[in-house]
Amino acid sequence: MLLCDDCERTPRLTIEVTGTAIVTRKGLRRARHGWPWLSKDDIVEYDGDGGPFVDLVDETSLPMGTALWDPHGPAPIRLLSSARTRDPVGLMQTRLERAVARRDTDLAGADAGRLCAGEVDGLPGLVVDRFGNGLLVSVDATAMRPVVDVLLPALVHRTEAAVVALATRDQVTLLQGSSSCVRFLHGRLELTVDLGAQVTRRITGELEAQRTLRRWARGRCLDLYAGFCGFGLQLADGGAREVTVVDVPAILSSNIEDDARHNQIEARFLRVADDPLAWLRAGSNEHARFDVVVFHPPAVDADDEAALARATEHGALCLKLLDEGGIFATQPTSPTLDEVSFATALQEAAAKSRKRLQILARLGPGADHPTLAGVRPPPTLLVARVLATA
Repeated sequence: MLLCDDCERTPRLTIEVTGTAIVTRKGLRRARHGWPWLSKDDIVEYDGDGGPFVDLVDETSLPMGTALWDPHGPAPIRLLSSARTRDPVGLMQTRLERAVARRDTDLAGADAGRLCAGEVDGLPGLVVDRFGNGLLVSVDATAMRPVVDVLLPALVHRTEAAVVALATRDQVTLLQGSSSCVRFLHGRLELTVDLGAQVTRRITGELEAQRTLRRWARGRCLDLYAGFCGFGLQLADGGAREVTVVDVPAILSSNIEDDARHNQIEARFLRVADDPLAWLRAGSNEHARFDVVVFHPPAVDADDEAALARATEHGALCLKLLDEGGIFATQPTSPTLDEVSFATALQEAAAKSRKRLQILARLGPGADHPTLAGVRPPPTLLVARVLATA
């Protein structure tokens, strides 16, 4: 049974450090400067039984800390501590409790958000999102799977979660509860989310931007890559009279009409189950005009040159749908593309149709999505007003 009656009295399984990894001086320097991931090139030698934790030593056998050993992941070594620890699970348990306690302040009473952000909270490979009485526990390091079994009971007890889903790289498994669908408060709205849906893993990073963007809601709005339709529902509740939401069938929310009725939203919703780019390129909306267009595609790996070309193309397609005074909210598809370059690419797209863009806001994740100092933050959502040239 996942939820224990008294977690403090339940014996906790000890997972010991059972390996040693010799790493290069270059890798250790990066680790000392706060970089928590080491690659295969940083490993000189590994000696162990494949267990989840290893001691790190330099090439002179000087102890340098303890790490998660994930040989099949993109980063085989994920730093846990810069000092040796004999009880790595106990350390992670303490850090998880502290992370959840911090979110009580960071979320200011909201019942949806990120409770644990992996390496940022000192818990490599573990991300925990809360939606009302539901928890989505995401594990992106195979080595963390047995550790999560130890950490979960106290976490569930602490949060009083009734529904728990575990997401790995390949699947989502419901560990507790009869249904993966839960309700949560999103500003003034009470919405439904499916913890088993692929899109759910990125939802908490967009909640703050969705609540802020509603201030520009009016007229006809378009939400591209809508996912669970948080932008569309906030815009509708904020004053839009019509909202079109577009995404592929496997991702687009099937609950938008029910959520609209539940929240007494009177706006008209048009649900288009199609690839957003294919829909834009098809030209079927050539004569359509919108007052607000939101374009927030998922991130993909690409070099800056390809990312800039993509930003210009996508921007041009979206700007065709907006007239003078229209609001365009968008973010780059590449996490490595800097904001200045992205905004320049958008302006080039606007210039082709004799338009200018006036940047109004830059919307990023909320305080529940901290980043490590020295690590590139996630792309922000640029909010721009379209101005026609004289």
